[in-house]
Amino acid sequence: MRSGLGNYDELLKRIAERIGHDRIPEIEERVNRLVSEDPRLSRLGALYLVIEELGGLERTARDRYFLPISKVVGGLRDVNVRGRVIGVKTFTDDGEPVRAYLRLGDNTGVINCAVWGSLAKSINERGVTVGVCVQISNAYSRERLDGNVELHLNENAGIDVIEGHEIPPLGDFFRPLDEVVKTRGDVDFKAVLLAVSDVRSVGSEGELKVMDVLLGYGKFSSSMTVWRESVLDFSDLRRGDVLYVAGAKCDHGFLSTISRTHVYRVDERDTRVTPPTLLILDRVELEDLGPATYIASDSSTIRLVTLEDGSPLEPGVLIDIRSEEYLHYKGRWVMRVKEYAIRGDVDATTWFDGHVTLGELRDGMNDVVVDGILESKIPLSVMRTRRGYVDTVTGWLRSGNERIFCLFWGNHARIIDGIPNGTPIRLRWVQARANRYGELEVHVDGYSKIDVIQGGSV
Repeated sequence: MRSGLGNYDELLKRIAERIGHDRIPEIEERVNRLVSEDPRLSRLGALYLVIEELGGLERTARDRYFLPISKVVGGLRDVNVRGRVIGVKTFTDDGEPVRAYLRLGDNTGVINCAVWGSLAKSINERGVTVGVCVQISNAYSRERLDGNVELHLNENAGIDVIEGHEIPPLGDFFRPLDEVVKTRGDVDFKAVLLAVSDVRSVGSEGELKVMDVLLGYGKFSSSMTVWRESVLDFSDLRRGDVLYVAGAKCDHGFLSTISRTHVYRVDERDTRVTPPTLLILDRVELEDLGPATYIASDSSTIRLVTLEDGSPLEPGVLIDIRSEEYLHYKGRWVMRVKEYAIRGDVDATTWFDGHVTLGELRDGMNDVVVDGILESKIPLSVMRTRRGYVDTVTGWLRSGNERIFCLFWGNHARIIDGIPNGTPIRLRWVQARANRYGELEVHVDGYSKIDVIQGGSV
């Protein structure tokens, strides 16, 4: 149990000393009612709300209480916490800081803190940087639209650097990259920078800057979309830098930065990335990348790979990567293999081969394989696109109770036009994309392939 007023019983005892023991049953009845009305509310959080209803308790600096971060709920005033700073993001107007975001952690959890006014301007002067421990006083809490709670520090709040020996070290707050991509929401992770794309402009007037970075950890790699202010965080970084990324967003395996995301370079070089062993799944035609371009599996994810020496490899071959670099090609990361060795001592029978069910498809997926029955196909037509006039066919793919709309382009449209409705088919190396209405679609284009499943069922 924590000392001071960090736990329910101790706080209740202090309340009794101030307002009388005879009112404690009334207080606890109100706490129980608040918890029953909102199951997300802890008893300690409910007790703080009751204190607010009573007009607060007089406190001196000597008996100020500090709330564990995991116990902070929305709607509290005069909140005091202690934690280690794991991220700092400052926003300026004409060079003057106007607001700042801190990401703070203790041994119970992590929380975002929005700092305003003169307090934001004094963040640097107070020595508030990544890694230090701070004591925050007189903050108030709010629940965001996504359900997460954050602290707000205005002119009346305080923030001071403290020793914080009992708070975990900085590295403990950052999980390996391959673990966080399995979660959703705000994430803090450690990774190695593998490659950076060119910056591009989006929006009706090109007002938004965006780029992609490729991150790795062990044999795992993942792309992250970097938006707006976070683009500058990568301007001085290079391949092999070890990064702590605080407050990024993860959704179904896709990482992106938000306004509060902070990227911190650790003072060490790449010790966490191991070149993978790849299983060659298929050879694909991409003139821009040369004839030796393949779809490959690293056991858990699908990669687009090109061999610098142009060697032909058959599906089922395993190669150890000895030297490689990465290219950003039409929104995709391509591994260009410079050196490799063929090996045959790995059992790859259970490796991921790209197959997913229709229910597992998510926006942004590339090079996946789906099976289903072709239904409601619309005859071949010609559509005007930014690339000119293109043959197209639309139809539905059904598997069990799942159905998804499919668009076939160019040569694939002409192939599917000759396949009758009701035919079991396999679509290989396709992309899943959400349309302007948020509805998921499968696009069959480029190096995608269409197979008729002979005598099979889906």
